Amino acid sequence: MTFKISDHDFSSLKKIDLFKLNEQAAENFANAHSRLWGDGLPHDFDYIRAPTGMGPENVFNKRIFHLLNFGD
Repeated sequence: MTFKISDHDFSSLKKIDLFKLNEQAAENFANAHSRLWGDGLPHDFDYIRAPTGMGPENVFNKRIFHLLNFGD
């Protein structure tokens, strides 16, 4: 799904990039916070970039959806 977000809005998001953590720390975060295969514990990040078997996954918190532009 393609969308745009302004540079200003994106820079203001609270982010975590699991690629920048060591493997164990990234796995611990995913195990604690993933609703699909972890414990689903809440976190306060607006944007999470995470590795998958098919490349990076970009996850946005629903509270910032109003900042995303899905139009042309």
